[in-house]
Amino acid sequence: MEFVWLIIALAVVVYAGDRLFSYFALKRVAYMCRFEREAAFEGESVRLIEQLVNDKPLPILWLKVRLQMPLTLKFENTAFVDISDKQYYQRLFSLLGYQQVTCRHVLNCVKRGYYVIDDVDMISGDILSGRRCYERVPMNMHFSVYPRFIDVDDVLIPARLINGDMIVKRWIIEDPFQIAGFRDYMPTDSLNKINWLATARQQRLQVIKHDFTASSSMIIMLNVTYKSSWVNYNVLEQSIRLCASLAQEAVDNGIPVAVISNGLLKGYDDAIHMETPLGCSNEHMTGILEDLARLTFEYEDDFSVFLSGEIEQIPYNADILILTSYIDDDLAAAIVDIDKSRISVRMGFMEDVDWERYELNDVDVYTITEEGAIK
Repeated sequence: MEFVWLIIALAVVVYAGDRLFSYFALKRVAYMCRFEREAAFEGESVRLIEQLVNDKPLPILWLKVRLQMPLTLKFENTAFVDISDKQYYQRLFSLLGYQQVTCRHVLNCVKRGYYVIDDVDMISGDILSGRRCYERVPMNMHFSVYPRFIDVDDVLIPARLINGDMIVKRWIIEDPFQIAGFRDYMPTDSLNKINWLATARQQRLQVIKHDFTASSSMIIMLNVTYKSSWVNYNVLEQSIRLCASLAQEAVDNGIPVAVISNGLLKGYDDAIHMETPLGCSNEHMTGILEDLARLTFEYEDDFSVFLSGEIEQIPYNADILILTSYIDDDLAAAIVDIDKSRISVRMGFMEDVDWERYELNDVDVYTITEEGAIK
């Protein structure tokens, strides 16, 4: 009889302990997950670091962690990865009291994009009765994959921009560092402009004559519209890579550059198209890359309408480079309407198109292959 009571007592203790472990399994448990850096380029690898902390004396018998990840951020070690139409990382842990576990995973950045990991699921429970407890931990983690750089031909960047400021015949602003020569003194001239050496040579008052200059800038306008029922996303992605490469080339040469696109940016509550201001610093280039990572192929306005609305905001003497996969009557008309005496226009076609039937006067035209070569 004592043996029977011993068995009953043991069963009660095991059952009570099982329920106890189940009830407190997810109490004072913290899960943290982060990328070792905020961004990477296409083709690079990045580490995903996860930490699991059991901040209580009671051990956790088993704990399953389940995290949904984008398919284009591929785990190098697929032992804990389940891939179907989506990619799930799930792993089983067992932790002692006050134990911390840190895991590091290598992810390959396959494709450009802006990725958000919303939350992670944690599941635990007992062993005997099959009772489960569940908790969803909000992560709000984001990661950017920048477009990779490709080799570009310098012909797409006007040679006059490489030299910085250029001399112009029309008046914009007098540059005190650009000396064109000397001229006779006029009553409206300031006395501090008189050059006494030139005055002595000419035997009459001479003042310094300055040239008028305008600071050049480069505006890249990217068209994400594709005029076909079957969209060739490889062409659009290559245009984004070319855009990033040209912007970097301009920044390296000290040329103020801006990128404007009719494509909408991912990660914002409102529909916002890409429009970076002019700049030529490394921080400005990082902002361009971040926007290009967020850029989607969704748009509100057709590119011809978008171009006509943006052209009035382009600064004087800017050089526009339009990257597009097509040209039609509406786009050609919008380009013809641009005042070429105020703005220089270049077009880079990402595919072979019949552009010669349009009268694109004073417009330099280039064709770029999918590999980035320029014709």
